[in-house]
Amino acid sequence: MAPEGDAERLVVLGCGFGGYSLLHELPSGLYDTTLVSPRNYFLFTPLLASAVNGTVELRSILEPVRRRLPGLRFVEGAAERIDWEGRTIHGRSAVGGEPFEVPFDLLVVAIGARVSDYGIPGVAEYALTPASVEGARAIRRAIQEQFARAELPGLDEEERRRRLTFVVCGGGPTGVEVAAEIQDLIAEDLRRSYPDSAHLARVVLLEAAERLLTSYDEALAEYTREHFRRENIEVRTRSPVVQIRRGEVRLADGSRLACGRVIWAGGNGPLPLAEALAPPGSPAGRIPIDEHLRLPGHDGAWAIGDC
Repeated sequence: MAPEGDAERLVVLGCGFGGYSLLHELPSGLYDTTLVSPRNYFLFTPLLASAVNGTVELRSILEPVRRRLPGLRFVEGAAERIDWEGRTIHGRSAVGGEPFEVPFDLLVVAIGARVSDYGIPGVAEYALTPASVEGARAIRRAIQEQFARAELPGLDEEERRRRLTFVVCGGGPTGVEVAAEIQDLIAEDLRRSYPDSAHLARVVLLEAAERLLTSYDEALAEYTREHFRRENIEVRTRSPVVQIRRGEVRLADGSRLACGRVIWAGGNGPLPLAEALAPPGSPAGRIPIDEHLRLPGHDGAWAIGDC
């Protein structure tokens, strides 16, 4: 059902859990609706780690926006600025980089967050992040490539071990899941393909805090650590990372960990638009809202989700 000619123009920024769920439940024809998102699909991110292992096919955790959300206007791009006086979104295409503008009467900001490197040198250059479809594919491909590189003739055992050492930085839910999936990939798949090298493979999970899963009950953290011990996943708590270099992770205590690949799961940080909407000193650069998810000082505007 198409909206009436005088229907209010609703613009939703982002098609993650917040924006996608809102649009999925919104009655058809109630608003003249536009979705602005740099991704043309909804991604069920909790299963991304399983995609690294191959347990889950990536296509099974994607919902194409144009197919699943008919009856709305979709702009494949990222919002960069909000003109509150002119009630206009200024953005840039995710495909060709062209600028665009979208007018609105009502606005929902659901842009999510980005992977934060916390200012640690080398994260962007040398680490892979399991926060996207591209990231999950890159991690799986990198692990397989390291096994192939470890079987080149002429390498001593120390160099082979280094190439087959996979370091996961971050002991939160994502880091824990990724470390477990990498170990499963090695034990259940790569061990058969590379029988001469799999015994040299090593998965190391680094966490800056005193224990894993700090936002969860301590009993779960202890269970996870004991399970990882049985699965031969090495856990190092109280091990803040201060730098990542090619083939090496440097820790705050001055030690160095030689490795083949680094996976960064250190947590989330704000996107530039969220930082622009947040007042100075806002926790983690998040957008402040009231008890009804409204943006204070802006009529007809709400924010939901990780932003």
